[in-house]
Amino acid sequence: DPSPAADNRLTLTNAVATERAAFIDVPAGPNDLYTLNVEAQSRLQSGMIRAFLICLSAHKAYRAVAPDGAGATVANDGRWQHIEVAVLCPTGTQFVRVDLRNSGRGTAVFRGITVRELRAASSRGA
Repeated sequence: DPSPAADNRLTLTNAVATERAAFIDVPAGPNDLYTLNVEAQSRLQSGMIRAFLICLSAHKAYRAVAPDGAGATVANDGRWQHIEVAVLCPTGTQFVRVDLRNSGRGTAVFRGITVRELRAASSRGA
């Protein structure tokens, strides 16, 4: 179904039950809040879609994982559903990772992928 968000689309397909992931690391700062908003469509025969925001150190060590180790997910019903994840990155954060996964067999589609940063007052020099 057409949507302005359809231009920003990621499709992950697995023929067998396994995990396929796509991620990007972007510069980030400590004490800043990051949000991920994405629409997801699960056409999986087994398993689930998973979405994460992960705060990373300069050496890419995990500092925080949101929403948790299982990730945000949607029902396997073929409908477009909204996922929102937020993370407050702790001291030592240099990057935030957007991590989208197909953890099953079938096709997972993500569209309208956006990440926003809300900087702490101290980060702005206020």
